[in-house]
Amino acid sequence: MQPELVSGIVLVPLRAILEELGATITDWDMGGKTITAVKDDKVVVLTVGDSFPTVNGQTIAINQSAVIINGRVLAPLKYIAEAFNVSADYDAATLTVTITSR
Repeated sequence: MQPELVSGIVLVPLRAILEELGATITDWDMGGKTITAVKDDKVVVLTVGDSFPTVNGQTIAINQSAVIINGRVLAPLKYIAEAFNVSADYDAATLTVTITSR
């Protein structure tokens, strides 16, 4: 699945980007649509439709909440990159995302 551009914000398939970053989804609450992902000392909790995810228990406001498109959760690239302390770039011409360590 390709990244999606929603209101100027790049959304990426959450599972795919988490796997690429080496993070593990430790909890997926289907009813509450809440995903918990862990990598090293980072615990990220993101709820579909909620603009206030947490990183290590600290709430962070984001402009675009995660959404479900065609049965897949897509999350803002910028938030995921910042949460896991990596740099991410989106190339609109090729519809690709490049992730690099900081």
